[in-house]
Amino acid sequence: TALNKERYHLNGGPFQTFSFLIGGKKDLDCFVIYSRLQTRKTASASGFLSSISDKVTRGGAEWCSTLMERNEKITVQYTDGQAQVHSGTLYTHAGNRQVVSVDVSYNRVCSLLKVESLSSYQVVHGDNTMNFRIDQTRYLEIYHFRFKNNFDCPETVSVVGSLTLKGGDESETGYLYGVQRKFSVKPGDEYTANSGIIFRQADYKLWHDFLNAQEADIQIDGSWYPIIITKQNYERDFRRNILKAVEFSFKMADPEQNGLIE
Repeated sequence: TALNKERYHLNGGPFQTFSFLIGGKKDLDCFVIYSRLQTRKTASASGFLSSISDKVTRGGAEWCSTLMERNEKITVQYTDGQAQVHSGTLYTHAGNRQVVSVDVSYNRVCSLLKVESLSSYQVVHGDNTMNFRIDQTRYLEIYHFRFKNNFDCPETVSVVGSLTLKGGDESETGYLYGVQRKFSVKPGDEYTANSGIIFRQADYKLWHDFLNAQEADIQIDGSWYPIIITKQNYERDFRRNILKAVEFSFKMADPEQNGLIE
């Protein structure tokens, strides 16, 4: 449930309470939640620590992060065809006040609620809700990326468009007995990915966070491998509802892992 063993776990969370003293006596406390970029969210009503509250998911890993107190719960619910609401508990917080990231993936939710498929579901914590809408289109290939968002919490995006490889070579060479040889094999391969269809204007907020993330990973055969985003073609039209695909290039952070993507 909570990501307590991965490097994305936040020890204590991206928040802090600052006390202001006047004449040696406390005047007030100011609660601040950390964000890499300026946001409209306020610390007193931050809700889920994400730039969006409505997301399209394609069946990969999904996490929701929020500030929790002891004994608080995160639940998931959906409404069936007879307008009946069904719910289940994803996580109950047993510790002190801290930011918790909870697995809210589609497969886990279906298993918890004992259903074969869903068109949408809602993750709820107190008065805060994160909506997930299921893209049930069958794609030839889906690539999932994980990243640290503005609040240093894990989120994911999925690429359903093309993924191309442009080979490169950054190996070191030198002469040995008059013959030039490679002494350090270092492929400089660069991948270019296309997001594919964008459903909503709000999706661009998530893509913007991803393209400017300090840490990002790609999932290959169930494992996550770090990448470096090198280029981006990000264009958003605020006035007209033209939903252009997002394109970006990346390299594997470890050149020895260049042969893993097939």
